[in-house]
Amino acid sequence: MCFVQIHLVLLLLWGGIIAPPPGEFVRGDMNLDGQVTVADASFYLDILFIDGGQRPCADAFDVDDDGGIPIDNLEDGRFLMDWLFRTAPTAPLPAPFPHRDEDPTPDAITCVRSGPSSPPAPVLGYSTAILAPPAIARGQENVPFFALATTRGPVGSFSMAYRVRKDILQNVRVDFSETIVPAPFRSQLGASPFVRSVVLPTTDADFNLLLVAVVFAVEAAGDWQRVPFPATTGRVDRAPLVRIMADVRPEAPLGPVDAVLVPALKSDFFVAGDFVHGVLNEYGGLGGNAGDTFRSNATDDGGVVIIDGYEFLRGDSNASLAVDISDATFTLNYLFLGKEAPKCLDLADANDDGDVDLSDATFTLGYLFLGTVAPPEPGPRSCGFDLTPDGFVGCPKLCR
Repeated sequence: MCFVQIHLVLLLLWGGIIAPPPGEFVRGDMNLDGQVTVADASFYLDILFIDGGQRPCADAFDVDDDGGIPIDNLEDGRFLMDWLFRTAPTAPLPAPFPHRDEDPTPDAITCVRSGPSSPPAPVLGYSTAILAPPAIARGQENVPFFALATTRGPVGSFSMAYRVRKDILQNVRVDFSETIVPAPFRSQLGASPFVRSVVLPTTDADFNLLLVAVVFAVEAAGDWQRVPFPATTGRVDRAPLVRIMADVRPEAPLGPVDAVLVPALKSDFFVAGDFVHGVLNEYGGLGGNAGDTFRSNATDDGGVVIIDGYEFLRGDSNASLAVDISDATFTLNYLFLGKEAPKCLDLADANDDGDVDLSDATFTLGYLFLGTVAPPEPGPRSCGFDLTPDGFVGCPKLCR
């Protein structure tokens, strides 16, 4: 692969013989929204590989300030992700950063257009929430938490920052194989330089900071392509982003589960001067205008963790870990013969309408023998959490 740097000659050609005068910019703020975040890395890929259009400010793309912008590799984008996730030195990026100014480094790159003078107000449209088991026990290992997202449009990237009670949870890690990216892309996504997670100390001695980011793009046969999140072009409603795994400390002072993972505070982010940057609760749009960014100041439930039981198979009325004709029979016997009740009603709610009645048995039989639609997630083939709010009490531990 040939690595080519864009120099003044190309910029002159882009500008029509005469390049525009140097402009003020913030280094790394590629989408010109006033902050340097994961959304800039997403925009970087759009511009380089996904035909996102011309760089609105080429100088902002030169994150490492080496005087060149690679058009065939990921050098500056990787540098940005390293810096955001503290695997590179946490000193501020090269000037101009954190405030807008002209580039003090003589090079052949210029800024076509200036960025905003100050960060814009957050554009609402993205919220995150944590789906957790109803209870945890001291010494419990591999406790699953799902990060859920609600957005107003398809997602090209997301990032999230959550506080973790360090006196309760340890060995916190993220399983990127549990994103709702289509299965064939998951292994590729997890190996991407644009997929990161890290746990860091915060300004508060009681909490660690969990940072997670995914830019939905994979490399196949030398070409980069966007991966749909999920396979939709519209609104995303409470979709699982990733699975967060953790162990409970043997001496943990247990209390409400909703205090274990809470949204990060602004003071938790690395601050350069008065310019707060980092891994915000944010998503970058996919489709529409390249660089569109939406962020949230709160979660779906005001920071409260969602309590919704363990994983299960929808339609598995008899809790046999398989959905078959015996489940329809089990539901009918429960409804009309007064026999054993399901271990939790969510199991028998095959059509996910929030009620258990004759239609659920009919729904299961139609799926098994008539080829009609399968029971909604979770199931009927792999265990998962119930992502639909209803009045049912969470299921007991059945799958794991």
